[in-house]
Amino acid sequence: MLSKETKDKINNARDILVGQLPLPSDQIELITIALIYKFMDDIDEESRKLGGEISFFRNGLSDFSWQKLLSNQLSGEERVQKFIRAIEAITKAPHIPELFKSVFRNTFLKFRDSRTLKLFLDEINKFKYEHSEELGNAFEYLLDSMGSQGENGQFRTPRNIIDFIIEVVDPDKLDKILDPACGTAGFLISAYKHILRKYTNGYEDYRISLKNYEIEGISIHWGDKLKKTEIDKLTKRIEGYDITPLMVRLSQVNMYLHHFPNPLIHDYDTLSNKNRWEDKFDCIFANPPFMTPKGGVEPHEQFRIRAKKAEILFSDYIIEHLNPNGKAGWIVPEGIIFQGSGDYVTLRKWLIENMGLWAVVSLPAGIFQPYSGVKTSILFVDRVLARNTNSIILVKVENDGFSLNTNRNPISDNDLPDALNLLMDYKKLAATIEGKPEESEGKLAELAEKYPVKFKVLNRKEFAKLDSYKAVSSTIDFCKREYKRFLKAKEKYEESYQKAKDEKQKQKALDTFHKNQKHFIDVTGFETVPFDEGMIKLWVNEKLKDDAVKYGEDRASIVKLSQELREYLDNEREFNLSIEKYTNASIITSNYELVNLGDYVQVIAGQSPSSEFYNEKGEGLPFYQGKTEYGDYYLGEPTVWTTQVTREAIKGDLLFSMRAPVGEVNFNPFEKICIGRGLSALRCSDQLLPQYLFYSLRKLKTENFFVMNNGAVFDSIKVEDLTQIQLPLPPADIQQKIVDEIEGYQKVIDGCNLVINNYKPSFKIDDSWERVKLGEVCEFRTGGTPRTEHKEYYGGDIKWLVSGDIHQAEIFDCEGRITEAGLENSNAKILPIDSVLIALNGQGKTRGTVAILKTEATCNQSIAAMIINNIEEVLPYFIYLQLKSRYNEIRNLTGDNERSGLNMPILKSLDFYLPSVEVQSKIVSETQGELKTIQSCQNLKTQMEQKIKEVIDGVWGRKNQRKVRQ
Repeated sequence: MLSKETKDKINNARDILVGQLPLPSDQIELITIALIYKFMDDIDEESRKLGGEISFFRNGLSDFSWQKLLSNQLSGEERVQKFIRAIEAITKAPHIPELFKSVFRNTFLKFRDSRTLKLFLDEINKFKYEHSEELGNAFEYLLDSMGSQGENGQFRTPRNIIDFIIEVVDPDKLDKILDPACGTAGFLISAYKHILRKYTNGYEDYRISLKNYEIEGISIHWGDKLKKTEIDKLTKRIEGYDITPLMVRLSQVNMYLHHFPNPLIHDYDTLSNKNRWEDKFDCIFANPPFMTPKGGVEPHEQFRIRAKKAEILFSDYIIEHLNPNGKAGWIVPEGIIFQGSGDYVTLRKWLIENMGLWAVVSLPAGIFQPYSGVKTSILFVDRVLARNTNSIILVKVENDGFSLNTNRNPISDNDLPDALNLLMDYKKLAATIEGKPEESEGKLAELAEKYPVKFKVLNRKEFAKLDSYKAVSSTIDFCKREYKRFLKAKEKYEESYQKAKDEKQKQKALDTFHKNQKHFIDVTGFETVPFDEGMIKLWVNEKLKDDAVKYGEDRASIVKLSQELREYLDNEREFNLSIEKYTNASIITSNYELVNLGDYVQVIAGQSPSSEFYNEKGEGLPFYQGKTEYGDYYLGEPTVWTTQVTREAIKGDLLFSMRAPVGEVNFNPFEKICIGRGLSALRCSDQLLPQYLFYSLRKLKTENFFVMNNGAVFDSIKVEDLTQIQLPLPPADIQQKIVDEIEGYQKVIDGCNLVINNYKPSFKIDDSWERVKLGEVCEFRTGGTPRTEHKEYYGGDIKWLVSGDIHQAEIFDCEGRITEAGLENSNAKILPIDSVLIALNGQGKTRGTVAILKTEATCNQSIAAMIINNIEEVLPYFIYLQLKSRYNEIRNLTGDNERSGLNMPILKSLDFYLPSVEVQSKIVSETQGELKTIQSCQNLKTQMEQKIKEVIDGVWGRKNQRKVRQ
C-alpha cells in the first residue's frame, strides 16, 4: 500500500535534490540507486543479526557499507567521494550478482554539493525494507510524481488485490507461473509466498485474511515442508516479462531479495515480440497496462484476435499461453466486461464458450487511487473447473478495506474476505451441483446466506441470450439491409437491361435479377419482395417475430429462419459480463405510507442578495440562483460569489429548482453556499435519506409531475406546494438498500458517459479537398416552444426535442411531446429524417453536441437542424462526423463564457472540408464500428436508466400520486 509516510519520504528526497537535479528523470535515477544501496545493506544487517553471512558489503566492498557512508566521522567531501567510488566498486565486485551490477552500471553522481548529498542520504535512511512491496511502492510513486503512470495506463496493483487473485487461482509447487506485464514483480512474489505457505506445517489449509494486510509481519519459517531442491526448482518456474528496462531491473532486485538466486525477469515486449510465443504456463497472473497508444498497438501476427487495443491483446495472450489444465487471474478495464464492439465481443464469447472462464469479480472504482479512479474487474480462468461445470459466477466487491479516495485509509467495510471464501466454496461446489437445478438453488441460497456479498451464478448460455426487443429489432435491420441490397441489384438490372445489345444480354441481366430476388426471399423468409421498406416491420412482426425471439433466447432452438439471418442475430449477441445486467430485480415492490415532504424536510427558500455584492474573485460565499451550474449529481464549481449572505445551504443539502425548469435537483458538495430565489435547500430529517429523496424527486421530474404555476416572468412552484408533495416512506434500512441498488446502476451509467462524452471521431484531412461554408450545403432550421400556460399544447403525439436530448449519435425518440395545436401555435417545425442536429445552448457539455435525427420530430429554439441540400453530394453522417470532431472548436466560437450560445449565422459561416461523396462514404464506413461502440454504451446506459426507474417504481407504484396544486 502506498502510504502517506512513503509519499512524504519520496517528496522530501525530491525537494532536497531539485536544486542540484532539476530534471525529474535524474531525481528518479539517484533515488532508485540510493534505495537499492540502502536495501542491500539492510539485508546484510538482517543476516548479521541472525548469525548468517552477509551477501553484499564484504571483501573489497566492506568499506562502502551504508552505515559507513553515513558515518559522522566523514567530512562532506569524503562522503561525496565515497559515494562515487562505491557506485563504481559495486559494478566491478565479482561477488555482486549481475542484476545488482546492472542497476548501478552507467550511473554517476551528477553533483558535488556535500550538504545536499548528506540531507538526501539521511532521508533515504528513513526507508526500511520490511515488506515485499516497500521498494516497489517507493519507486512507483516516483513514476507517479512524473505523471508517467497514468499516461501509460500502468497502475500499481494494491497488495490486497494481488493476494486476492493469487488465493483464488491457488498456484502450486509444480506450476509454471508467468506475469506477462510484471512491473515490480508483486504477483510473482505473492504467488511464491502463497506456495511456501501451503507447504508450511500448520498452515496447509490457511486462507489469508485480506483484512488490511494483517498477515504481514508474522514471523514464520515458510515452506518448512519443502526440500531445498524443491524450493530451488520453484524459483526457476516463476517468470516475468516487462517492456521497461528499469522495471525489469527493479523486479529482479525485488525477487532476489526474496531468495530468488537468478530471477527470470525478461526485458520483453509481450505484444510485439514473438520470440517467446511458444512458451506455455500453468498459472498466469497480470494487471497489464490498459492504455493503448495513439494509432493502436502493432501486435505480431500470432494473436487470434487481430485487435489494436492493449487490454484485448493482453487477455488474448494470457488465454493462448495457458496449458490445457491452466489457470489464470488478471485485471481488466470495464470495456472488456460490456463494450459492444467486435473485438470485445469476440474475446468475451471465446472466454465464455471455449477458454474456461469461471468467475468475474467486479471491483469498485477507486481501487487504483491515487493513480487513477478507473473501474476494473478481475477475470478468472480454470480449464479443469470449466470442463466440469457450465456455470460462471459473477461477484461484486464494493469495498476492499480501504477508502476509495486518494488517501486509501483503512476502513471497516471490506468485501474481499467474503468474496474470497465465496469463490473458494463455489469452486468445490460447482461440479457437484451441475445438472441438478433444485439442489443447485438450495446450495447457492446457502452461500448467499453465509456470505453477504452480491453474486449471481449463470449458465454459460445465459450470456448469449438476446432480449426479445433486440432479437426483433435486429431481424428488422437485417431485412432492411437485404432490401437495400435488392434495390441496388434492381437498379443495376434496369441499367444493364437498357444497355443490352441483344436478347442474350437481356436474358442474362434478367436471370441475375431473378437470382437476387430469390436470394432476398430465401434469406428474409418473405413470400415476395415488398413494395417499400415500410412493409418490412409489419411482415417481421407478423411472420418472423416469434422465431426471432425464440432463437434469440436459445441458439439451439429449431426455427424457420435462414442461416444468414441466424448468423446476423448471432453477431448481435454481446456476451455481457456485467453483474448489473443480470441482477435487475427491484428490491422493493411493496406499498408504503404516503407522507408529506414538509413533515420530513426543512425547506430553506432562497433569497438573492443585491447584485452590488456579487464578485468573481472568490470573496464571500459561492452564490447559486438556479440550475445553471447543476451537474449530474453535484453542483458544479461556482462562477459568482457574494459578500452579502441571505440564505445558506450547507454540505449535503438537496437543492431544488423552484423556477423553470421546476423540479431539477442536485446535491451541494460545498461546506456553505448562498442560494438565490430560483433554489430551495431541502434538509432531510433522520427518517429520510437525502439520496432516497433525490431519486424520488428525479422520478417526479421525469414523469412531468410538476405543473408550473403562472408567474410574471418564470413558471414556478411555491414553497407551500413543495412541502405538500407526497412520497412513500420506507424504513431507513430499506431506503438504504434502494439507494445502494440504484447507485450500482448509476456507476455503470457514469462509465458509459465517460466513453460517450469523450469520444471524438478522427480522420485524415487532405488539403486538396474542397473547402465550403456549412450554409452553402445545408438549409438551416430551428424550432420553438409552445406557450407553457396552454396545457393543450403538450402531451400529444408529436416528438419535441430540447438541447438535452442531443446526447447520442442517432436519435430515434425523446421524452418531449406536443400536440398539433402546439405545433401550429409556435415556431416548432417538423424536421425530416437524417437532419443533422446541433445544440445551440445548454449547460455543461451540451452546447455544441451533435446528432443525426432518425425519426420525424420537432425541436425548440435551442437546437439548429441542418437539412442537406443535395444528398447525392453531401452525406449527413459526414457533416455529423466533422461537427463531432470539432466539438471544442465550435463551443469556443461564441467566445466569452460558458453562458454564451451558438447561433445559425455562426454555424452557416463555418468552413469545412468537402471531399467527393465516395471519400465521404469511405470515411463514414470506417467510423461505423466506433459509432456502434458508442451506441452500445448508449444502449447499456439506457438499460441502466430503465433499471433505476424500475427500482424507484417498485417503491412508488402508480397509486395515490397527485400533482402539485395550481
